[in-house]
Amino acid sequence: MEEKLSLEESILQEMQDAFGIAHEVYAQCFAPDNHALTSISVTEQEVDFLRRHFSQDAVLELLESFTDEDPEDVVMVPVEKPYLILRGVALRDEDGKLLGKWVLMGVDENLIPDDTFIANDIRRTTEDSLDKAIILLSVLSDNYVKERRALLSLSDAVEKTKESGENLEEQLKKNEVMTGILKVMESDIPFSDMAEDILKRTGEYLSLSSCFLLMDDPEEKKTASITYEWRRSEDDSLKDILKNYKKDKIPFYNGKPYTVSFDAKMPEKFTDCFAELKIRAGIFLPIEDEKERQIYICGTDRGNRRFKTEEITFLNDVKRIIQTAIVKRETKESLTGSYNTLDAVLENVGCGIAVIDRKHHKFLYTNEKYHEINGTSDNEKDTELRRLLLSQKPEDVNRREYQETLSDCWYEITFEQVTWVDNSDVMFCTLYDITDNKIYQRRIERQANTDDLTDLPNKKKFEKDLAREIRTVIRQNEKSALFYIDLDDFKQLNDGRGRAAGDDLLKEVSKELIKVAGYHIQVYRTGGDEFAMIIPSSETGKTDTIRKKLTDVFKTPWEIGEEKFYCTMSMGIVSIPDDGRDYETLMQKVDYALRLAKRSGKNHPEEYKEVASTAKAYRPETEALLREAVQRGCGEFEVYFRPIVESRPGLFSEDKCIGAEASVRWKNDKLGELMPADFLPLAEYLSLGEPIGKKVVREACRKCRYWNDFGHPEYIIHINPDILRLLGDNATEIVKKAIEDSGLIQRNLMLEVLNGYSVCDMNAMQKIYWRPEETPLSSSDFEERYVLG
Repeated sequence: MEEKLSLEESILQEMQDAFGIAHEVYAQCFAPDNHALTSISVTEQEVDFLRRHFSQDAVLELLESFTDEDPEDVVMVPVEKPYLILRGVALRDEDGKLLGKWVLMGVDENLIPDDTFIANDIRRTTEDSLDKAIILLSVLSDNYVKERRALLSLSDAVEKTKESGENLEEQLKKNEVMTGILKVMESDIPFSDMAEDILKRTGEYLSLSSCFLLMDDPEEKKTASITYEWRRSEDDSLKDILKNYKKDKIPFYNGKPYTVSFDAKMPEKFTDCFAELKIRAGIFLPIEDEKERQIYICGTDRGNRRFKTEEITFLNDVKRIIQTAIVKRETKESLTGSYNTLDAVLENVGCGIAVIDRKHHKFLYTNEKYHEINGTSDNEKDTELRRLLLSQKPEDVNRREYQETLSDCWYEITFEQVTWVDNSDVMFCTLYDITDNKIYQRRIERQANTDDLTDLPNKKKFEKDLAREIRTVIRQNEKSALFYIDLDDFKQLNDGRGRAAGDDLLKEVSKELIKVAGYHIQVYRTGGDEFAMIIPSSETGKTDTIRKKLTDVFKTPWEIGEEKFYCTMSMGIVSIPDDGRDYETLMQKVDYALRLAKRSGKNHPEEYKEVASTAKAYRPETEALLREAVQRGCGEFEVYFRPIVESRPGLFSEDKCIGAEASVRWKNDKLGELMPADFLPLAEYLSLGEPIGKKVVREACRKCRYWNDFGHPEYIIHINPDILRLLGDNATEIVKKAIEDSGLIQRNLMLEVLNGYSVCDMNAMQKIYWRPEETPLSSSDFEERYVLG
């Protein structure tokens, strides 16, 4: 049962004395039954003046004017002298019940007749000043009652928690959530961010489908909308449905609280509304608002939910917090009520609090939690934490972390300049225990930034470190380098010997890369068989040495289990910041250099500056034009045939044409005519090579068939390695189909292959044109420049 709200006379006395002195009036607080709760702290001369000028009957008439039924909060009673002022101010609870009555007595200095003597120590004011003071007193009284009510509710909750040990774990979770909500409320973030954070914490804690604030639309008074919402999933969102929704269709939107479980017998209006919202249960609580808007905090569930008393209480607590946040933002000049009430609140917020007067270099207030952290109850005793707080300057950062040396605990300290209860400017410090967060954060950061297989930093860590390295070298006007490594033929190992063998190889490669890198160079695993090294400016003098060591490492076989396996690498190299001043540019160029390294043969490094001159077409506008040309069907790419002539010895012998080699050029209206070396690397990099290569192969086969049919059956068409490489993994199917479509005799097609081409790919291509009855080729045959079908 809720405890009856009572007033603390000592707090009222402090409020009264401070208010009277500040506004030059005399004040006294009375209970509903008209007995005095406070006394007037004045001199005997002032007491004599008040008794002579303000009769007991007039004061009693003023007190009798206030009742529970009469909503009047400010009452004026006329007195004999026109320069005397007698006012009354009601002190009510949230339901309008009368809790107390303020009596204010004053002298209007503007109306004192010239022939009337009033002693100088009698307080003087004006009627206009007193009216403004009454407004402030009303705000102070309302806030005091709300804080008193909140404190009573908090005390009641604490008492219930002490009585029940069965729900300790749930209570701890609830306290953690509530502490987080209070921290958000104490922060200076915008109300929108605060509301969304509080709704998220509430919805997750209560396991709701959605949790939202429903509010009157500002312009259309007959409709309401969801202003802030948390939902468990996108399907649980009600924001689109409850947008400019007619209020007369919302059964709970009438200023009253409702709790509806799934098995409740609901009126038809509720049943229709719940069906439209696709919910089965909900809690709907009205929030009081000084702007006379109607606001509801709502928690809904789409399952068979029967709400517990503790859940309803929790949402009510959240409602009061949101209500307090709204009041604080709408009434910036409202005060907390009194120092003692503030102390009660600060002692129960779950964090350390310290208020520092920087001008006089002393602590004005510290709560018990602060003393636990500081390790002493003496604010004057010199400690590490005390020195830290006193040395903080207003212009310094307003948030920092502090590690307590002896206990190895971590705290987050926030600093904020605020106005204290005595109107002085002070530093308000809060200390939150973040030890568990730190431990968890370290574990999560390690997991997030480390590759599970090799224990190397992963791609996410690489991106962060590379971005930091770029900023560092630019700021310090230095140079560093990036090595990007890709293993050759790694897929063949995985396919041929299994994934476990591939994993073992990656581990062995990682170990060797770490040995080559040494202490100052970080190695990363950025992909399946890709690695990276960031060479800092302090180590750039060793770049050539490191490059040679890496090449040497991959010249020897790798022992995987009881077998040995030759695996080489290709490497792209860029200079920072010469080749790029941002992550995207550097990665684009190092990837380009890596691809050209693969084209040049195995175990080969390429620096971007060395290959950039061959990449004339590598410009953003060229990339766009190349994409457009491919999308339009490759009509801009023309196939050229270079004759192949057989030279015959002898004085009268003539050279004989035996065929041609197919090549391609790109004719573009803006770029002119480009040779293969100017655009094929870019096409391969952009994964646009297959359509171009397919066109060349098909046109070459068709042309050779034409020559064979019309007088030159001996002509052979050659496809060079650049074209063949464009076809990628689909080379087998594309070449085979081109032969079938054209009707070309297989032996009249010659595929040119460089030494660095994969033997696995050779075996695939051999199936295209090698006749089964012939002797299969051995791997040594592939070392020749040409392979004949």
